Amino acid sequence: MIASLALTVLLASPDDTINRFVGDEIVVVVRVDLTRINVQDMGKRLLGDAVGTDMAAGLQRAERWADALKLAKADELYLLVDPADFQATPIAVVPLRADANVREIGRLLCDPEARGPLVWPGHVVTDGAVAAGAPTALQRIARPADSPRPDVAAAFKAAGEAPLTVVFSPSSVARRTLEEMVPTLPAELGGGPMTIFTRGMKWASITCETRPKALAKVLVEVQDPRGAEDVQGVWRNLLKWLSEGQGEFAQVAAELKKAEPRIIGDRLRIEMGAEGPGKLVGLGLRQTLETSGRVDCVNKLKQIALAMHNYHDVHKSFPPAFSADKDGKPLLSWRVLILPYIEQEALFKEFHLNEPWDSLHNKTLIPKMPKNYACPTSPKTNGLTTYLVPRGAGTIFPGAKGVPIKEITDGTSNTIMVMEVDDGQAKVWTKPEDWEVDPEPKLPTHHSDGTNISFADGSVRFLKGSISPKLLLKLLTKAGGEVISPDDL
Repeated sequence: MIASLALTVLLASPDDTINRFVGDEIVVVVRVDLTRINVQDMGKRLLGDAVGTDMAAGLQRAERWADALKLAKADELYLLVDPADFQATPIAVVPLRADANVREIGRLLCDPEARGPLVWPGHVVTDGAVAAGAPTALQRIARPADSPRPDVAAAFKAAGEAPLTVVFSPSSVARRTLEEMVPTLPAELGGGPMTIFTRGMKWASITCETRPKALAKVLVEVQDPRGAEDVQGVWRNLLKWLSEGQGEFAQVAAELKKAEPRIIGDRLRIEMGAEGPGKLVGLGLRQTLETSGRVDCVNKLKQIALAMHNYHDVHKSFPPAFSADKDGKPLLSWRVLILPYIEQEALFKEFHLNEPWDSLHNKTLIPKMPKNYACPTSPKTNGLTTYLVPRGAGTIFPGAKGVPIKEITDGTSNTIMVMEVDDGQAKVWTKPEDWEVDPEPKLPTHHSDGTNISFADGSVRFLKGSISPKLLLKLLTKAGGEVISPDDL
């Protein structure tokens, strides 16, 4: 989780402003330097081969968002993690410069249209900073911290300046709670007592650099040299467990083994190339970003499906796959026809509906593609969309004639309406082209292992790329008479 959060923010050296917000409930503080980091560069250099299509798109969005924060004169941002809010967004704190655009910083944190990696429910301006989080979290930080946290300040000072720093330092209350909840370490880490960390460790920090080379540095300050040896033993147990794993886990272990922890006084120091930690982070981060992209796609498909049904309410049929002239020549896509039903009536009125998509006039409207048709995980669209309908005899979209819902006798919940295809099959959004159904169709996979599908009842489901052509064909036809069980999907 912390690694995926770190992509959302950037910041420099700690100052007194942040201390005001770090109460006893805070266990982890993430600091990223906006002035020193390039999000895409760090993501790619740290994660290497782990950066898939969805993750690359997520990194690109995070970088654009970070650039917008810098334009608003935000130099740094902290994330404060309270285990009680672990399933929610962490508290975000942006210390304010004298010339900061406070309103814009608040908007970038809380407005979904800002397309940040996270969207905070609300924010307040207090004590020289913009603080964002859930209402309960904002109520807590409205009260001064119970006591100073010199452990956090010491950890940041020892870590030094870096584009990305993560500090782990539970308060005394949190340590006692952790001991009660998890008295013993997992077997994979040796199964020793949790007190190795709760009593033997003062704090831990991780810093990441990408220039001149990708480098990760771990510092652990302990109570005494014996504590350092105990932590070193846990590290070796972790490597042993990863080595016994398969695939990427074994690769991670091979990279991490290149770095041997060094005990220097009351500190344990591990310095290594970032490939090992990056691969470890990538295992979780890839899934996080892909899931985020899928959720956004699901919402857009639901909006499109709702527009289809609203069109049906007015015209007594779903839109045709395309409009056509008197000779049957295709003119414009269904995506143009439903514009009035996705709050784009003004754009709809700009089209010359009696002209083809590539007429001298209509071509000028291609760059105006609505955001509804842009998948968040795709690269820059340039008027291309991956949201297509299946086209062919027996589908809901056979051609220039709209199909009424009563003709979907296989059941609307078992009939595909709209799908997202891979970027290589994207179409110009106004062009009367879609996904042509083959006799033995193969599902196009937009995400790593499948694609989102909108069914004719308005529901959206994720279908795996391994779905059989026979079952897929059943789902594509509207009146084939096939019986489909939910277990088949």
